[in-house]
Amino acid sequence: MNKNVFDISEDTVVVTSTYIVKEKMPILYVMHEFDEVEGVIWQFHSGNNDYETDKILLVSLKNILNIDTTISDVSNLPVGFIARRKFIGDEWVFCQE
Repeated sequence: MNKNVFDISEDTVVVTSTYIVKEKMPILYVMHEFDEVEGVIWQFHSGNNDYETDKILLVSLKNILNIDTTISDVSNLPVGFIARRKFIGDEWVFCQE
C-alpha cells in the first residue's frame, strides 16, 4: 500500500489520460493548477502533448499512486507549476507555468 503524502484525499478526482491508464505509458508530466470553477486540479500525463477530450480520464489519486509509486515525489509541487522528467526514476524538474 502506498502512503499518500499529497495534501488531498486519495479519493480526490484527478485528471489523466488513456495513455496512462489503458496503454500503461509512464507519467512524465504533472500539472498542479488552479481553475476558477473547479478549484485546485492535479493532472498526470505521459508528456506526449495529446490532450484530446476522448483521451482524458478522471480517476482517483489512489489510482495514480497505484500506477506509479514515485508520483509521491511531486506531492510538494506548488499550484501554478508543472513537473517533468524523462523516465520513471529520473529527477523531477519543477517550473512555473
